[in-house]
This record gives sequence, structure tokens and C-alpha cells, in this order.
Amino acid sequence: AQALVQKATFGPTVASMDEMAAVGPTAWIEAQLDHTALDDSVVEGVVSTYATLTNSNAENWAVIGTDGGQERVFGEVMHATFLRAVYSPKQLYEMMCDFWWNHLNVHMFGSSSFRHLTAEYLREVVRPHALGRFTDMLRASASSPAMLVYLDNWRSNANSSAGVNENYGRELLELHTLGIRNGQQVYDEVDVRQASYVMSGWRIDTSNDADVFEFRSSWHWRGAVSLLGGQWSRPDRTGADDATLIGDAESMIQFLANLRSTAEYICWKLARRFVADDPPEDLVQRLADEFQATGTDITATMRMLLNSPEFVASAGQKVRRGLETVVSYCRTLGANVD
Repeated sequence: AQALVQKATFGPTVASMDEMAAVGPTAWIEAQLDHTALDDSVVEGVVSTYATLTNSNAENWAVIGTDGGQERVFGEVMHATFLRAVYSPKQLYEMMCDFWWNHLNVHMFGSSSFRHLTAEYLREVVRPHALGRFTDMLRASASSPAMLVYLDNWRSNANSSAGVNENYGRELLELHTLGIRNGQQVYDEVDVRQASYVMSGWRIDTSNDADVFEFRSSWHWRGAVSLLGGQWSRPDRTGADDATLIGDAESMIQFLANLRSTAEYICWKLARRFVADDPPEDLVQRLADEFQATGTDITATMRMLLNSPEFVASAGQKVRRGLETVVSYCRTLGANVD
């Protein structure tokens, strides 16, 4: 119970300890995993006044252009995150939003022309899938304007003099899926380029400041592609329609999301976040088994992690970050954050 309380969104709270004492750790975990059944109407009522959180990218671009607009767009995302951490009963869910927000990172303060894309990314990519299926979240991130801009895929024209841009393809393999653990990786530079070929033409439509996903087939590499020594491949696509070309990328993303290396990398990061900086390998492997067996189901994976003996024994093994410390003080003291 102490291990659970220490990690209940950003630190121990009187409310969390009282709830856990009343129902027991197992029931508390199940209630947190079934987050849609928890009533967070109070805090959501407060953040509903932050219009930029539900604005389209075009609407937030208009806000950016007003006096103080940029600070408002950034401020409402950050303050809503803080308020939810302090007041929401969905403690595990908010922690998972924080985890995936970092795993599938985009830069809030990047190019001044695209600083308005963050709110939609959090709303459409992170929060809907934080306890859902990793495959679905990865697919949503791949077509998100914020991700397309952050990793330069929106400029990836395989048929231009500059050629395909490899930034997203590299991070898709290195950071989002297969990963590097203990200096070991299962992909090489050829795989990075092949993945980048498949994603070429995935960009954003900036006309009329819409800033929405667009696929431009004239920018797409249509040659044959082979990934990881032929584990995933597609034939030459000369003459193929847009739906087929987009389907290729979606197929590749699903393939990557379900690989054993991805399962081990994701579960290693989860165990590192919730158990120890150097998590037990046996725990990582058990979690990876569950991750794969359930079709990348995050809730099922977290259920196994939170009920594991390694998690129970992990109290005191992690150090809070700055945000976690401040939020834990607010929750423990019953602070009134306006």
C-alpha cells in the first residue's frame, strides 16, 4: 500500500491513503485502471473554461496572433495539467498521461509558426489512449500535426532534390518502438531509411491556416521497401492509390508496435518509471509477455505491474521530479489552487 501511495499521481495524499485504507490496494488499483468510471467532473468543469484545450489548430493559431495569446495557449495546457494532477481522482490515469506525453514527446516551444499545435496533440493523441492500446496511440501520433512538424516529416519529399527526411523514421524506431536498451538495438541505418520512405508524404495542410494532416502522394517513395531483414515489406507501389500508400504506413506502424523488441522497450520504461531506475529484467519480460498477449493493451500491462511483488517492494526507490513534489504538497495540505 505504501508503494502505491507514494506513486499515486505525483506523491502521497491524504485522500489516496484514506481511500486505499477503506477499500484495500487491490480494489483501489482496479478502480484506477477503470478510470472512465471515476467522477472527475469537478476538475474537468474548471479546465473546461480553458477554450484553447478544445480549439482546433486553426483557432489556436488565431489566439496566438492576439496580445498575450501565445502565453495563453501554453499556460492553459500547463495549468490544466497541474490542476488535473492536484484535483482529479483519476490519479493513475493522469500519471500515464504524463508518461506517454514524455515517451511520444513533441516540443511545446519549438518553431514559432507551430507553437499552437500542442493542445490538440494532448487532446487527440495522449489522453484518449493513455490506458488504451499502444498501437492506437502510436498511429495517432504518427499523423498528428504536432509530431509531423516536430520531427520534420511534414517536409519529407522523397522525390525532391533534398530527398526523404529521416528524423521521424529514426525516432519511430529508436524512441517510440524498438528502442535501445543496454546499448543494444535490433535495427540499423538501412531500417531507418526504409521506415522513412514509407512515411514520406505524410505532412500537414497549412492552407488557410488549417494545420491538419494531409497525405501528398507526389512526395511519396513508391519503390519496394523491406524492414528488419524482411520481417515487414511492401512491393513496388508504382500506380497505387493514396489509400494503399497510407495503408502501408499504418501496417508498418502496427507491425512495429507489436514486435517483441517494442514490448520489452516499452515495459522496461514503465518498470523504470514505477519500480526502479534499473528494473528487474524478469519483471520486464513478464510485462512484455502481457503487453504482446493483449495486443499492446496498456491497462492490462499496468495491472500486472501494479500487482507485481517488485512493485510492492519498490517503496522509496524512486525520487520525485519537481512537478510531482509540488503537486504532492498541494494534495497533502489540501491547498486551494485557483
